[in-house]
Amino acid sequence: MRKMLLAAIAATIMSPICDAQTLWRQTGYSIQDHNGIEFSPAADSMNYYYGGNHASLPTWDPVKSLLFSVSEERFLHDSSVHYTYNQAAPVPWYRDKVEKQTIDAKSNVTNRTRTISQNGGVSFMNYEQDDYTYDASGNLTLYKYWWWVNNQWKNTIRETYTYNVGNLAVKLAEVVNSGTGQWENSFKRTYSYTGGKLSEEVFELWQMGTWILKNRTLYSYDANGRLSDKIFQVWDATYLVWENKDRRAYGYDVAGNLAGDTAQIWLFSSSTWRDDDRFIYEYDANNNPTSAEWQGYSIMQPGWIKFQKNNYFYNADTLLSHYERMYWNNTGSIWEYTTNSERYNYFYQSFTFTPPIVTVPGMDKAENNVVLFPNPAITQLRINATWKNAQPFTVAILDMSGRVLRQWSETATKTYSSTLPVMDMPAGNYTLLMNNGEEKISGRFSVLK
Repeated sequence: MRKMLLAAIAATIMSPICDAQTLWRQTGYSIQDHNGIEFSPAADSMNYYYGGNHASLPTWDPVKSLLFSVSEERFLHDSSVHYTYNQAAPVPWYRDKVEKQTIDAKSNVTNRTRTISQNGGVSFMNYEQDDYTYDASGNLTLYKYWWWVNNQWKNTIRETYTYNVGNLAVKLAEVVNSGTGQWENSFKRTYSYTGGKLSEEVFELWQMGTWILKNRTLYSYDANGRLSDKIFQVWDATYLVWENKDRRAYGYDVAGNLAGDTAQIWLFSSSTWRDDDRFIYEYDANNNPTSAEWQGYSIMQPGWIKFQKNNYFYNADTLLSHYERMYWNNTGSIWEYTTNSERYNYFYQSFTFTPPIVTVPGMDKAENNVVLFPNPAITQLRINATWKNAQPFTVAILDMSGRVLRQWSETATKTYSSTLPVMDMPAGNYTLLMNNGEEKISGRFSVLK
């Protein structure tokens, strides 16, 4: 499986549960533009500041983005400062935005407040803030957006999340009516699952006092539980049927890395799918992505045309050091830098992470012969374990408070391999415990959303 970079807690699965670890976290990034000859020596930048165990790293998620990114509400920095670069200004770099976060004991961001510069970074004013509320399992249940107006905070948007057996069931968005000051429905998304995996997402708008169907997305998976197809449909209110709009199909290499995905659009005239664009990914021996190429389909040739390519580079600790964007020169048949090219540079620091103590009755020592990957996981976690002797055993998944979330039994074997779906698990940190009566195995992993 592809190597995922840790977002909230780095995964060191070959050490006892409570040992302190030396890990990495991102301290900032900078963006450089290309002038057609070289990358500029300076650019906009962001600095991150942390306290205690808080940490975040950029994460590879090609299904969502060609970039390395972290889900915003899971980027666990205590504060950040954004700098804008203007070479012509007396002070080329100035602070234009400062953000502060409040993080609870379960590593959930509960508040994010942003201030913006009024006069080139000399003073700041309140701008906007977000509030997040979670249930006992760490599921996001309420989101509120506030903006600063007339010297006070005004709550104008809120989203409510409800769950069914741990799965997100409904996301309801509401807005404040500027005339009445009352909350009104805006839109909602309803989620359905098959075999624990998301199978349908339906989007509705609130209009004239009723919910109006607008579109839906259907999800399909391969035999290994990986996303294989995503179809977007729109609702025909005249004929009361769903109509295909576009789709994206996903393919994987022998190591389980996403090798490519292809988008197609639906041709109503012929009731067939037509290629539209695609992404092709390459990886190194450590399953780190080295390139992501974007191509478009030409109906005139017909055939695929190269457009854009991101190349990824790593430091000695296999952390992403930078990536560069290039464009295809069709005349010269080469990839080249243009004035649209950018380079993103990433910076890190090491720190000592002390995991929370997890108390498990009857477990004094763990013999760790287990590999968990990718770690952190987004859709599934692969478990490979080795026992000294073949005996029946139990497997349990615990949250960081020690609460057992899942538990099951397995037949006798010396080598155990299994795939654990995690799409229905809230983002966070977990412990895997295995016990065959004579030996005990443990490992830690994280889930990202």
